Amino acid sequence: MKNIIRTALIAFALTFGGITSFATTKHSMKQVATAQAEFKGKVTKIGGNRVTIKDEKGKFHIVRVTNSNILKGIKIGDEVDVKVAKGKSITIHKL
Repeated sequence: MKNIIRTALIAFALTFGGITSFATTKHSMKQVATAQAEFKGKVTKIGGNRVTIKDEKGKFHIVRVTNSNILKGIKIGDEVDVKVAKGKSITIHKL
């Protein structure tokens, strides 16, 4: 009987102790590149001022476009070379 109570108390402490420690820390799900980066990939989605590109390693990048002229002539399925700084596109060139 003591083992059952001890196990229940340990399970309770681990469960609710983890929840409160997670809730008290600040978490950000937003990932923004702070340095300048360049990558090549395939355009998978264009919507508003954002374009989604799947790079050569299979990773998806959502890039904000500050000037709509950057996307002229770019369409879904195009292979592109992208230069990004602080999460915003500097250039997108069709390959």
